[in-house]
Amino acid sequence: MPKIAVLGSAGSGTSLVARLAARAWADGGAVRSETTRRVIAVRVRWCNGTVGVASELLRYFDEGFGGRGFSVAEVLAGFLRRLFRLHPRAAIVLDDVGAASPDLSPILAALLAPDRFLPEGAPAPPTWAVLVAGNRQAPALRAQLGGAGFGADGIVELEPYSIAELGQIVTERAARALAHSPAPEWVREVVEQVRVESGGATRALELLRSRLLGPEQADRPYSIKERPPLASIEPRLLAAIARATSSGPCEVSAIRRWEQEYSRRAGARPLALTTLWRRMVRLEQMGVLVREVRAGGPGGTRSLVRLHGPLFGAGALTAPSTPRGRVGAGLAPPWLVPEDPAPPPRMVRPSTLAPTPVAGAGVRAGPSQRATLS
Repeated sequence: MPKIAVLGSAGSGTSLVARLAARAWADGGAVRSETTRRVIAVRVRWCNGTVGVASELLRYFDEGFGGRGFSVAEVLAGFLRRLFRLHPRAAIVLDDVGAASPDLSPILAALLAPDRFLPEGAPAPPTWAVLVAGNRQAPALRAQLGGAGFGADGIVELEPYSIAELGQIVTERAARALAHSPAPEWVREVVEQVRVESGGATRALELLRSRLLGPEQADRPYSIKERPPLASIEPRLLAAIARATSSGPCEVSAIRRWEQEYSRRAGARPLALTTLWRRMVRLEQMGVLVREVRAGGPGGTRSLVRLHGPLFGAGALTAPSTPRGRVGAGLAPPWLVPEDPAPPPRMVRPSTLAPTPVAGAGVRAGPSQRATLS
């Protein structure tokens, strides 16, 4: 079973490298359907103990699972049996592991040797890849990796970003946020502060956010009076949500399929899954939609999205009455507006199409015509 650990200092890109490797491995199989490819990533730093890590893994299949009252072995058994039932080519990423992270030894042992958690007589499980991304200065992590069988050839250590690389990261992110290249001296100030304070790319992005939003607004959540405008959401995503929820609550996968279809029609690139989720969170903060957990699905529950408010009435925006008005206001893409209908064919009375009978041309004249001719 493939296993690798990516270690480095804070902000050196361990999470990025591990997730890219996991995605490349999961997409490398012969079968490429969505039901057989899966990358399961858990941020260990945000979990409460070893049971919390196992519960986050299980929540990929059962979003309503709480984790209370279950042992680590029971939760891992539920996760591995569901994973075995779907037979995916999965890559499991235990990300953001640090010195204060919970003990991962039971997790690694179960993932690398899942036979004892599966039903008796079950065939050999499919191949899973296990990746760990963490801080190289965590001595307990190295001991846990060694106990799980990670050899020297299975541990990759990353060097910190150079000053030039940090400058490139800050420049690209600032240009994406400002829609133009930032001033070089502004980038140098941010990079110099990162060099003095250390922290790598993580600290650089925190300083970038503080510079763009201001120190007072950088960490403030959205309040009722400071909701983000609806115009900040891509019009094709609004159209996808409206289409997917037209007949009631829908799954997020339906919204994603319609967004991909609308992007294809418009010749645009579909939104990345993480970007789509950020937009959904923003719409939920605005009170436009609500995510509900209901019974059903392969893991016992499924996540549904329903509209809680009008799409074009949130954020003090009013939808124009006509489709072309919505396009002019930036609330809908032009290709969603129907073309002008062709004018209906002109209806002509049958009497005007009939030839006028003429006497002497082989047509019997009516009584009035005979009277006239006589």
